[in-house]
Amino acid sequence: MTTEAELKELKETIAMLIRKVDNMSEMLAKRLIETADPLPDEVEEYQKFQEEKKNGTADLMPWEDQQKAQ
Repeated sequence: MTTEAELKELKETIAMLIRKVDNMSEMLAKRLIETADPLPDEVEEYQKFQEEKKNGTADLMPWEDQQKAQ
């Protein structure tokens, strides 16, 4: 049987591990997002999509269907 002190220590250890994992996740996300600048053709396609969306002419299709079409 687990004592009250052991449960408290276990709870503190789990809380510390959760904080460490959260910090690592934030660090990885920050590094992955901030280091990749979009390529010129990606910027151009994004701007074209935004314009089509604004005009109501954007043709959206499910990812699976797009892969089959190529």
